[in-house]
Amino acid sequence: MQRKEFTETIFYLFWLSTIFLVILYSENSVFSLSAIIFLMLVLLAFIHQRIKENLSLKEICSFYKELYAFDDMELLGTDDSNKFLLDETNKLGYYDWSVLFLIDYEKNVFYAAEASGINISLFKSFDFSELEHTAPDKLSYELLKYVFKKNEVRGALASTNIEKSGVYYGSLLVGRRDPEATLTPDDVFRLELITDRISIALNNCRLHKELSIRAAELSARQNIIQGELEIAKTIQDSVMRRAVPVVKGLEIKTFFRPARFIGGDFVKFLPDSFEESDFACNQASNSDDKLCLLTGDVCGKGIPAAMVLSVVYSLFKARMKIDSDPANVMKDVNGILKELLGAGSHFNSTAMLGRFDMKNRIFTYASAGHEFPLLWHKDGTFEELPSTGTVLGFFYESEFYNKTIPFKQGDRFFFFSDGLSDFLEELTGNKESISPVKDYLEEHKGQSLEQIVSGIVSKVDKTPAAIKDDITLSAIEIL
Repeated sequence: MQRKEFTETIFYLFWLSTIFLVILYSENSVFSLSAIIFLMLVLLAFIHQRIKENLSLKEICSFYKELYAFDDMELLGTDDSNKFLLDETNKLGYYDWSVLFLIDYEKNVFYAAEASGINISLFKSFDFSELEHTAPDKLSYELLKYVFKKNEVRGALASTNIEKSGVYYGSLLVGRRDPEATLTPDDVFRLELITDRISIALNNCRLHKELSIRAAELSARQNIIQGELEIAKTIQDSVMRRAVPVVKGLEIKTFFRPARFIGGDFVKFLPDSFEESDFACNQASNSDDKLCLLTGDVCGKGIPAAMVLSVVYSLFKARMKIDSDPANVMKDVNGILKELLGAGSHFNSTAMLGRFDMKNRIFTYASAGHEFPLLWHKDGTFEELPSTGTVLGFFYESEFYNKTIPFKQGDRFFFFSDGLSDFLEELTGNKESISPVKDYLEEHKGQSLEQIVSGIVSKVDKTPAAIKDDITLSAIEIL
């Protein structure tokens, strides 16, 4: 039970007890009647006081409810926002009129911005130059003296500063026309509350405008960045053409999906001799029964990875024209890349360069720390193709060597980046799998190469979450 309710209960019990005692023990009827009338008057006075308190409480609740309507951002963003604030001020403070004076910091002027209940022209004609050098926190007091001095208005006047978070927005001038009117402490308290809400409203309005301007600037900047990314993607796609060649005896399926607009994974199939192409793996050979494959993964994602990728790709392009031996190419690219990136660089790249020799039925490759490719033999067994060197760009003295793997008809090679392993691990929820890609392939042994790759593409397309890393897959079957 609340304290007020407890007090009322005690009063009513006391009142009833007193009436009972008067009736029970009083032998003088005149005294009894007088006592009862007196107690009735006390009861009426008590009830009247409670009614006044309840009405006052309802008024206070209504006052605060309307006061918080000052924070309506939809209304504050309109041209009539100042008029709304002043109309509400007059209604809540029982003022006849009010005027809002604001400071324009850009023009360094103090001016009458809006009026309610009085003609604003009375104040627009004022010359406020006398107040130009007044400290902001003294403006309301000086404004009050200035208005009195001009003899334009009479009655009860009050003025307060409008300030929030160290920013002075101006002053609020309110008044009552009756020359005999006064401002009570309750009026002053109401004015302080109203001014505080107006300060908050103007501050929120300023912040909202600043955020809107900032949002527009960020949107424009985003559009510029998006346009530059589209150009970068066009250039990357043009330079890193991922066209799949047609090689007799091989079925080739690929899939590439960057985590962002542009990526750091790369894959390139190269005819063994193609003088008009970007690469020439072996200029002395002009055979159609060989195929080179370059694939890799630059550390990171997005624009930084794409920039390093362009460097790595260019280095491979230059080196491979000189020497088609995979291990030698890896060694040369590593040395130049380390020199370009510098000792303090954290960028590096994995890569694998290999050649399918269809005549001799062998695959020769050199790998710089790239995700181990999988060789799926026709008999259903898997063989991992280990790395033959460290990642590119870490150490000048890194050594690389070639490894040759024989293959037969029906064997399948799967070359992929760690983005595919991470995706399948996240998809299955199996964090303890040593090779998520191998697990996936074993589950789909009966499918064709096209069905396997299409199934992975479908899973990536249907995943609700954004992929965390670039995904690259090159699948090759020996026919």
